[in-house]
Amino acid sequence: MRNDVIIIENKEDNINIIENLIYEELGRKSTSVHLGVTVEKILYIVKNNYIDLIILNLDSTLKDIFKILDKINYLINKREFNIPIIVYSNSFNKDTVEKLFELGAIDYFIDPLSSDEKLSVLSFKIKNALKNYKYNKYQLKINAENKKQLRLGTILQKSLMFKYKELQNIKISGRYIPSTGLGGDCYDSIETNGKTWFMIADVMGHGASAAMVSFMVKALFNQLATMYKTPKKLLEEINTTYYKMFENKSDIIFSIFIGTIYKNKLTYSSAGHPYPIFYDHETKNTQFLSNNNILIGITPNSNFSQKTRIINEGDIIFLYTDGLYEQIPDMRDINLINMYIKTNKDILIKNQELFMDNIIKQFNDTEQFEDDVAILTVKKK
Repeated sequence: MRNDVIIIENKEDNINIIENLIYEELGRKSTSVHLGVTVEKILYIVKNNYIDLIILNLDSTLKDIFKILDKINYLINKREFNIPIIVYSNSFNKDTVEKLFELGAIDYFIDPLSSDEKLSVLSFKIKNALKNYKYNKYQLKINAENKKQLRLGTILQKSLMFKYKELQNIKISGRYIPSTGLGGDCYDSIETNGKTWFMIADVMGHGASAAMVSFMVKALFNQLATMYKTPKKLLEEINTTYYKMFENKSDIIFSIFIGTIYKNKLTYSSAGHPYPIFYDHETKNTQFLSNNNILIGITPNSNFSQKTRIINEGDIIFLYTDGLYEQIPDMRDINLINMYIKTNKDILIKNQELFMDNIIKQFNDTEQFEDDVAILTVKKK
């Protein structure tokens, strides 16, 4: 790994001492030493090279060294990391030293450089500064790559969350807002064997691990919905499969609600998920679709219950994850969601997409959500 070092110094003896020391410690073949004797040359070197270290004599003949360091900081801040600066002088001034550290100095010592002790100390400071600087550059590179992968993962996850789906007798609309780039909430729907299946899930936690589990939940749902006839059986198989996959080595559990619509019959089952709200178009009333079962991933052989009810043309099911109502302390109550639906049922009936956008704004007083949010409307046509 190559090293580029600038020496800002006027004394020939000091230049020779420092230059020889750098070559001795770092090797001539892997090191370039630049001499900064004028402001123009210093700034040119910094602008056109990836400098790893600056060694500065505060007593050099350069005027207003602080302005020079300001200009250097302006140039290097474009690269998102600071060049370490080692400063030495033949005197000590507290205010000067404090200002130097504010401008990027990482070390300061007193001249002269002739003694073996000083050379030993400087040798250590150079090696330590370069080691830390290289490590910080490496970490920045890794962080940049992680951010890139996070952006790609976010794009992929959002692409899997449809905003609108028109099926034969069902209209489904959804919204997904992760609290970070990746999240654990998800929803999906599928038509198979004359039935419309739909689900919404909330994986515990945030970030990449929760997102990976949510991908798996969607995959299991789509695969197993073609094999099982009821939400109850589907949940039991998801739970068994998920538990066996991790062999009790994962503490990630999740809630999930699964429903099917066949003709005018709604069948549903829930694994610890917040109750969806059913809007009856004929009576104009709302009702929670309550169903109490254990969360997925706690035990390998859980038994789930399910319920049924009639669903007619114009009826709407509103599904959501707990991130919707846990943003504001005074609104952490699913009954408030029910009240909001009753108050805004005209919008819900006419425009489900607008209703979802409005309820998200209603239950969040900031631009950033503390928890992932997924909401879904299922309307019988």
